[in-house]
Amino acid sequence: PAIATTTCLVSGLACLELYKLASERKTAIASANPKGHGEAACSEKEDPGRISRYRNNFVNLALPLLAASEPAKATIVGGEEGEARSGFTVWDCVEMQGGSTTIRDVQTLLHVRFGAALEMLSHGARLIFSKYANLASQRSKIDVLDAPISALLGKDYEETMESSGFVDLVALASDERGQNVELPPIRLMM
Repeated sequence: PAIATTTCLVSGLACLELYKLASERKTAIASANPKGHGEAACSEKEDPGRISRYRNNFVNLALPLLAASEPAKATIVGGEEGEARSGFTVWDCVEMQGGSTTIRDVQTLLHVRFGAALEMLSHGARLIFSKYANLASQRSKIDVLDAPISALLGKDYEETMESSGFVDLVALASDERGQNVELPPIRLMM
């Protein structure tokens, strides 16, 4: 009985928050188009009071305790004070189209978006690229940079794309001072 009671309570509290989200979406669509047709345009500017409409709930049925609190904003990591282009949250990822994406494309994206130089790129425990790799010749290094990541990963790429629709890559990069730069995962979409 305790498991069923707790499950019901948690499900109910989660549904309550989903109702808030759905009613907010319905209101946004209605205000964007009074006749009720079409979708609301997403605002680039976040409503600063929006997060205060929701609640985190803490439950302990043994006490009995039900405590609700305002959720905290996601912590920004990876950026210095005032450096907006490299800050991100733990929920963020950099999305790129899969298929013909090359390591050179990833290098360019990291340089433009984060001001960082790619040093290593991996998928799970598999190292795809390393700036420090002892390649037989400079020509083979150029070949690796211009080869599609899908070809470098081979069967792993195909299996992961089939099961989840994306492949997550982890990049290690440094800035112009040689300091490591924190980066979100790079997600290659199907």
